[in-house]
Amino acid sequence: MFIQLESNGAAVEAGDTLSLGASLTGNQTIVSKNGTFELGFFSPNGSNWYIGIWYAQIPEKTYVWVANRETPARNRSGVLKLSREGNLVLFDAEGASIWSVNTTNKASRAVILDSGNFLILSDGNKSEIPAWQSFDNPADTCLPGMVFGGQQKLVSWKSSSDPALGLFSLQVDPSGAKQLVLTWNNSVQYWESGIWDGKIYSGVPEIADKRLANMSVVSNSSGLFQSYTLIPSFKALVRFVVTKFGQVQVDVFDGGKYWSMIWSVPRDGCAVYGTCGAYGICYSKNLQFCSCGEGFKPVDDRAWVSQDWVSSGCVRQTPLNCSTDGFIDIGVTLPNDFASSYPASTKKDCRKACLRNCSCTAFSFSQPSGPCQIWSGDLLNMRNSAPSKSNSNVFIRQRSMDRRADSSESFLRLFSYKELKVATRNFRSILGSGGFGSVFKGCLSDGRDVAVKKMVASTQDEKQFRAEISSLGNIQHVNLVRLQGFCAEGSRRLLVYDYMPNGSLNSLLFTSDSKSKREVLDWKTRFEIAFGTARGTKKSGLQHARFKGGKHGRGKKSMCCSVVVHSRGRGSKAKHEGSGADVGRDDGTSNSTYSELCV
Repeated sequence: MFIQLESNGAAVEAGDTLSLGASLTGNQTIVSKNGTFELGFFSPNGSNWYIGIWYAQIPEKTYVWVANRETPARNRSGVLKLSREGNLVLFDAEGASIWSVNTTNKASRAVILDSGNFLILSDGNKSEIPAWQSFDNPADTCLPGMVFGGQQKLVSWKSSSDPALGLFSLQVDPSGAKQLVLTWNNSVQYWESGIWDGKIYSGVPEIADKRLANMSVVSNSSGLFQSYTLIPSFKALVRFVVTKFGQVQVDVFDGGKYWSMIWSVPRDGCAVYGTCGAYGICYSKNLQFCSCGEGFKPVDDRAWVSQDWVSSGCVRQTPLNCSTDGFIDIGVTLPNDFASSYPASTKKDCRKACLRNCSCTAFSFSQPSGPCQIWSGDLLNMRNSAPSKSNSNVFIRQRSMDRRADSSESFLRLFSYKELKVATRNFRSILGSGGFGSVFKGCLSDGRDVAVKKMVASTQDEKQFRAEISSLGNIQHVNLVRLQGFCAEGSRRLLVYDYMPNGSLNSLLFTSDSKSKREVLDWKTRFEIAFGTARGTKKSGLQHARFKGGKHGRGKKSMCCSVVVHSRGRGSKAKHEGSGADVGRDDGTSNSTYSELCV
């Protein structure tokens, strides 16, 4: 039963003040005199309620302080009361105290100032003096006029809908150095501002931009303290906040609907420790810079959509089975800080060492003789990387398909259906179709174009799907269209190939359009294409295949290939029949056809 605690005390006064015995509940608020800040109850997720301070006149509600970050009122807003004894207490809907401020001096009233500071005042000899203030107990935001330093921390929200203490915090360097540091989970320091030299922090000179504000830093026996005040001619609102992404950010609001970011540090979002959560891969050049690695999916799809990557991270699509696991190279780097070295002289020995340890989740080996690095437990801080010339790529442990523990050597990537749906923009751009399915153009999160073959669900196509994986997955050759990976979720079967923008050789040799602007191939180029095709078919074993059709082909293994023209120069690539990877646009309006050459 909801207890109307305020019935025994005075109702809240209109304005900026909470008097002795007065209470706030429901949608009641107090507002600073100039109307900038408002204090009251809010619920970012519809179920948990908090006492907080926000900007009163900004359409995008922006919170600068939260009282009960770790102890929300459940389901319904509670009651905030300044008791006649001078204590500020927050009760939940059942009447239990969930947050309070007890002052040594008896309070006379509580007031919210135009600066955004919430004060409890007590009577002094000649005037009221602060007995407690929210500026001394900050959340994630430092406002102009706030003195920040000493043992204080600015701590990020846990997520966009949860103001509980997050993983990232800003504080003065605990070592005593005159600088600010960002820390992950109160344990890993991943950024520092550089030493204060009397005018600026050496690593962040923009923090003391005098066109915006005047910065003041004081060092005494209690530590390093800083504050900033806006210059009189600067009329916009400014906030200094530690974001849920683990960055320090300065935002400005000068009208309109949204805040504008002035600067943020670390400048590289991927430099934030654990920014993408467990098994997330960070792409520093992408707008949405976190993605789940191959074989993984978001722990919380809704959190992932709202970019709350660090609060959720990724989880394996298929649990490991120690004895049948393999490894894949998904093009990432990992920091060596948490890797263990193993005395292996070959990549094979390094791989075996990781396989023997069921807690080992990744390994790398620098050719030709090491070192061998092994990681255990959840993988954090994975970043995308270009293929390594030193062959020191990181291999991630995965559940092997069909219990083939050596499938890592095929270099195939396991895609999620959601990832391919996004890459193809919901399978919008069709390149062609055939008996086994349709082919769509896609762009992966790292910017690479691919051809995605979406197979029709049938028993025959399942055999074709497995045949293409087992045959093309183990072949790597410059003259063969490369199978990059596959998706096998439920009944969905998709294959991902290199995208060949120049399309089929058919379109270059046999076009009937006399007005075609395609160049005519000279005989030298034709020979190079034919030679490359021969090399590709030899590598894939097609020279042993039989022709299709006719009584001599009945009951025999028959394989065909088609020829596509590589995007660089006029080199050629061959592929097995039906893969569809060569189907590319002939022009801007129609899908190309392609010629299949049986050998």
